[in-house]
Amino acid sequence: MILTSLSTPATGDAAIFALLTLALAAGWTVPASSNGVVQVPVPDYTANGNLIATAADLSTGGAWFRLKMPGATRELLFVRKANAQSWTVSYGVAGFLTGAPAVLTPPTGASQRTLIDGTLLGADGAYRWLVSFDDAAPYELWAAGHTIGTLTPNGGIALLAMETGSYASADTDPYVAYAKSGSVFARDALGGNVNAGPCFSGLFGATWSSAPFAHPVIDGAYGAYTFVANSGRMSSVSAQEVPIDIPCVNGTYGHKGRVRGAKYAGSLVATAPWGTHLTDGNTAYWVRVGDLWLQWDVTVPAL
Repeated sequence: MILTSLSTPATGDAAIFALLTLALAAGWTVPASSNGVVQVPVPDYTANGNLIATAADLSTGGAWFRLKMPGATRELLFVRKANAQSWTVSYGVAGFLTGAPAVLTPPTGASQRTLIDGTLLGADGAYRWLVSFDDAAPYELWAAGHTIGTLTPNGGIALLAMETGSYASADTDPYVAYAKSGSVFARDALGGNVNAGPCFSGLFGATWSSAPFAHPVIDGAYGAYTFVANSGRMSSVSAQEVPIDIPCVNGTYGHKGRVRGAKYAGSLVATAPWGTHLTDGNTAYWVRVGDLWLQWDVTVPAL
């Protein structure tokens, strides 16, 4: 089941706490944390160590928490920086079980990847904060701000899985991870340079690399072509919006898989504005963020 949350956070601390709250409802756990004053557990990692009971527990620079996926070793690590808009967010396939964690020192992890280290969120109180978690395997998640008034997507996080059967059986981590400030989930950025830019990151064997989203195109005469995403080209049968599958690729390592929890939007933003709620023909619900349809529930978000 897709669990969702919509709020207008007074601070960035409240936004991250809203994400944490929904994660716990979806079955994720916090094996260790620090509110910047106290750290738990000390020193073992076996007990539940969630000290983050309110947004205020994230208001001290250096506060951190590990967020562990149900039934897996995958974890996200959130570290609050000097102000409420700035965070270090890391992804660890094997969790964060090493280092010398302390009150103001987060743990480390094997094969970890820093997704962002700096400004993540918009100005306090100026955006709607949408969060979505799947409470069943593969436990995908995403969160994004939408500036009040314009609804411009602003700041986002995602951990998206590859569709079953679309990736190599030897792939031990068929996911892509993402965190970015400013404009998020835009087609041009998601499919940018394979070695740079705000692309998703994926683990290819034991190697981290950018894992951008490929662009479906309509080929035309004399070599002309049009990107399908955000093009205004609708279903050839019904002239309605049909979410478009996204291949995830890499220039060095090749095809990673087909993204499960996101689809490209074919509609122009003028036709399907950011925050538009969509029901597909398979009883799934989506909301538009940037140029993507991302998983949502039956409730239309009141933005």
